[in-house]
Amino acid sequence: MQIIHLANHAQTIGNGTVNMMVDLACVQARMGQEVVVASSGGGFEPLLRRHGITHIPSR
Repeated sequence: MQIIHLANHAQTIGNGTVNMMVDLACVQARMGQEVVVASSGGGFEPLLRRHGITHIPSR
């Protein structure tokens, strides 16, 4: 299955919605899904990469 998460950003600023999206994306990737996150970026990008999640920068 291919999954895409859309978010305004991936910053590590304590935003509960972004934290949940990152947690969910990591679990989905661990389950063998192809996961992509599209956002303006932020501090979670290295974590996403470590889990094999592609980040697509958006404006």
